[in-house]
Amino acid sequence: MAENHTRPYSDTNEAVPDHFHHRVIHPHVYFLRPPGIPERSTYRMSVQLPPPTHRKRALPQGELEAASTLKLGADQNTHTLSLSEARLVIHKVLENKRRGGNKYEEPENLNKTLYYLDVFARFKDEENIKAVERLLNSHTELEMFERSQLGSLCCDNAEEAKSLIPSLQNKISDGDLQELLDELTKLRNFTE
Repeated sequence: MAENHTRPYSDTNEAVPDHFHHRVIHPHVYFLRPPGIPERSTYRMSVQLPPPTHRKRALPQGELEAASTLKLGADQNTHTLSLSEARLVIHKVLENKRRGGNKYEEPENLNKTLYYLDVFARFKDEENIKAVERLLNSHTELEMFERSQLGSLCCDNAEEAKSLIPSLQNKISDGDLQELLDELTKLRNFTE
């Protein structure tokens, strides 16, 4: 009778030859080591990675944060969009591309982004989105980033808004902020 020179190493009927050493990591997981490599070795497989397909990201020139003091670096005065505005812009661009007559295949990432925006955008109608933008832009004491955050988050009260957007603490009184939030709530679409 021939001796079996394999041992099972998982729940399946797969087997590993005797000349491979193994040790149990978990009752159903084994680490395989080629022969001649000691158990406590720092053996690592050498894998050649392909060259990166993206641009190198520039390192930030300082600390960037959206805390009690906004430090957004070069993007400090960049125009930002709320989720509702981003949804509107993307839908308009896609509408124009579809109307153009050329066949256009939407990338999967775009579809995922649209799904996210459709779920989380608080304002759906174009008129309401424009009204929200006018309302938020009338508060010039707020940074653009803070305005877009208020338009996206739609907080119920001033305390919640200031805890989620700490840079609002010393820029707007609780009363004025609550009045702004109440106006935003009036414009919301509650039909789902």
